[in-house]
Amino acid sequence: MTAMQNVRIKVTASVNPTEDPSKVLKALKNLFPKIEFRLVGEDPFKIYIGEAEGLQPLERLKDLWRVERIRAAAREYMRRHRVGGVYTLFFHKQAAYVGRASFAEAEGESPLGPISLEVSCDDPDSLLSWITEGI
Repeated sequence: MTAMQNVRIKVTASVNPTEDPSKVLKALKNLFPKIEFRLVGEDPFKIYIGEAEGLQPLERLKDLWRVERIRAAAREYMRRHRVGGVYTLFFHKQAAYVGRASFAEAEGESPLGPISLEVSCDDPDSLLSWITEGI
């Protein structure tokens, strides 16, 4: 699939003044181990940012959804959070810290703020089929 080669990924997570930056990084790496993150900003407005291309950085998330048996829920969540060719997904930091992929909403639902994943591609339907395949 040629269009699947045009997958662009951006992951962000704020680091609150009460949070240990290394723990936020661990939460990010538990979901996205193939992405390199950089910490930018100054107290109290620090944020981790990671960017990547291709499907490989999403393989851990795909595996978690399979193991946790939430591929159908993930598919529905992704459908609700798509605008054009862009999926914008949110995950709870605390769940990610212990290796779980728990969905959140943009603001308010996750007490420490969510991990944000933005995935854009030329063929979002094929991406959705790939990442939730087997349901």
